[in-house]
Amino acid sequence: MRITSGEFRGTELLTPQTDQIRPTSDKARQAIFNSLLSGKHGFSLHGAAVLDGTCGTGAMGIEALSRGARFCQFVDSDQDSLALTKKNLEKIKIDKVRFNLTKSQLSSFQSELSFDLVCLDPPYGQNLLPEMVNHLLGFSGITKNTLFILEEDARTPVSIPLNIIDRRKYGATQIIYAKTPE
Repeated sequence: MRITSGEFRGTELLTPQTDQIRPTSDKARQAIFNSLLSGKHGFSLHGAAVLDGTCGTGAMGIEALSRGARFCQFVDSDQDSLALTKKNLEKIKIDKVRFNLTKSQLSSFQSELSFDLVCLDPPYGQNLLPEMVNHLLGFSGITKNTLFILEEDARTPVSIPLNIIDRRKYGATQIIYAKTPE
């Protein structure tokens, strides 16, 4: 697994030793961020604040930082995931003011920050996205301009209180691009 473009392009990230963490594939991550940088979704990654809400290895947030995001909040309930994310952040030698790590269930995570991009990739097939999205919609820092990128198994129907603006499939994964309801 590697960073696909930007400042840290080509950096090999550490991967999990168990099946507990399922990182987003390089191909899917590259397609997601190329789409964002193309302006297709009316979104600018340059200077964005990102929430990697189920960070796993940290690959999504690190990719965002590599491609111009100014800050990323990494959240995961699993200590091993946070330790792996921390090692990957140390590997790229990024300034510590550009990120924060928090051990928390996303459903109880609290923040005063505003987020331009929210990435959620919880364990597949457990219908976790609706609760996570509902919790985040209660944050003052989630606005009509916040873009959500959600991942789920391609065969699993997803019902979320967001306006879906695009949906893509990469192998067994579906990627949903969504915004808050107006």
